[in-house]
Amino acid sequence: MKNLAKCLGIIVLSAVIGLSMGCNNDVEDSSTPKLETGVYLGVIGFNDGIIEKGIGLLNANTKNSYNSFITSLGMKDNTALIHAVYTAINRIQSANLPDDLINVSILTFTDGVDNISNQINSSYGSTLNYQNAVKNRIDTITINNIKISAYSIGLMGKDDVPNEAQMITGLNSVASHQHEPYRTMATNMTAVNAVFSEIAEKLYEEKRIEEIILDFAPPDFTGKIKFIFDDISSGTHEDSLLYIEADYVAGHSLSGINYQGLVSTSGTSIQTSAISGSFSRRLTFQNLMLANGQPVDLSNLELYKFNPGDPSWWRDSEFKRDTNLETDIKERSAVIMLVLDCSSSLGNNDFNAMKKAANDFIDVLVGAGPNHAQVRFQNQHMFVAEMRLFDTTLNREIIGHKFGLGNNAMGTSGYYSFRPGTFRPQAYFIANYPGQSSQTSGWYPSPTLHPFEGGEKYRVTISGAGVFTVVKE
Repeated sequence: MKNLAKCLGIIVLSAVIGLSMGCNNDVEDSSTPKLETGVYLGVIGFNDGIIEKGIGLLNANTKNSYNSFITSLGMKDNTALIHAVYTAINRIQSANLPDDLINVSILTFTDGVDNISNQINSSYGSTLNYQNAVKNRIDTITINNIKISAYSIGLMGKDDVPNEAQMITGLNSVASHQHEPYRTMATNMTAVNAVFSEIAEKLYEEKRIEEIILDFAPPDFTGKIKFIFDDISSGTHEDSLLYIEADYVAGHSLSGINYQGLVSTSGTSIQTSAISGSFSRRLTFQNLMLANGQPVDLSNLELYKFNPGDPSWWRDSEFKRDTNLETDIKERSAVIMLVLDCSSSLGNNDFNAMKKAANDFIDVLVGAGPNHAQVRFQNQHMFVAEMRLFDTTLNREIIGHKFGLGNNAMGTSGYYSFRPGTFRPQAYFIANYPGQSSQTSGWYPSPTLHPFEGGEKYRVTISGAGVFTVVKE
């Protein structure tokens, strides 16, 4: 039998900024301050037993310690696959995690069939019972009300696995579902690496929430609103193929929301919020995108209304994109366990390829993968409160950093990762000028657009009004 559970490195990636813990008892006291938002990662390697790196915050400063742990893994006989995943679940359950958890995931890689887990933990009586127990825990356990997303990747075709059906049963028992992307059967390590990358990109995006914030004067209760996103300048609102239409009901809510050509995680009912000093209302859509998963172009956004008694829909000419539209990207937490097979059946070449795939997986999670660019913002002007990169094509912020105001707010941010592209740096100025009784504020753009390439790091500096420099580091 294939030594399935050997050094299967279990990296538990929980989308909750959880705190490191595991075999080394790195558990923080419950009285500790609020945990930092981010990705919390744990790694388990398995073969004749398991070796662990406890769950901790993964970022640019801690990445090397995870890379070193994975690189140091060695091969032995036997495959403790089921016990490794069982342990990964335990580690997630006992981890101290942040309150803004949005994803809990386990990614397991193996090239064989479990042959020793029941000897390590005989409380379930047989390997099959142990498998069923692990599968039941994956399906039923929640962490901060978040279900576990379990992924399994199997390297098929090894000579010591004569019964492929038995291996598939093992892969099914450590996956949320019996189909891709949750259970994947690969025939070579190139395919394994591609699956690692695909799942890493998925987890990276899931912890980011993009918000589109709209301020608008509401219609009467029982009226309707319609936000149009495509260009209908040569037609009417009825010609739109990209819109959001909803009933505006008592309590200032949107009900029965219909997304035409669009999708959003906000659902079909949204509560608006009040705006201080105004009768207008604020509406937020989370992760609004085209039905094909591509970003929404906001440059054509218009608002139409329909009140009871109106003969037809009418465009709200006071709704302006420049003043009534805002975009924001918020990071949420995730906890992830990476479980890695370290059995000798892999052989040196496949074992080293697995370790590289795991380390590349980590790079993507910290935004250092080949599909991401990284930027840090440097503020050298006391009146600059915020800096950002702006997509002028889609009319939205890509990434930004708030500094505050005054001499103490000047400085350099940490690195932010984002999708590559050509963007315009902008800075938000707030100042009291001589002879003025009130503050002057607004976004000041760089006079030029700048390309930002995947796999590269950049520093964007503001030293005066409209004086930007962009340096590749």
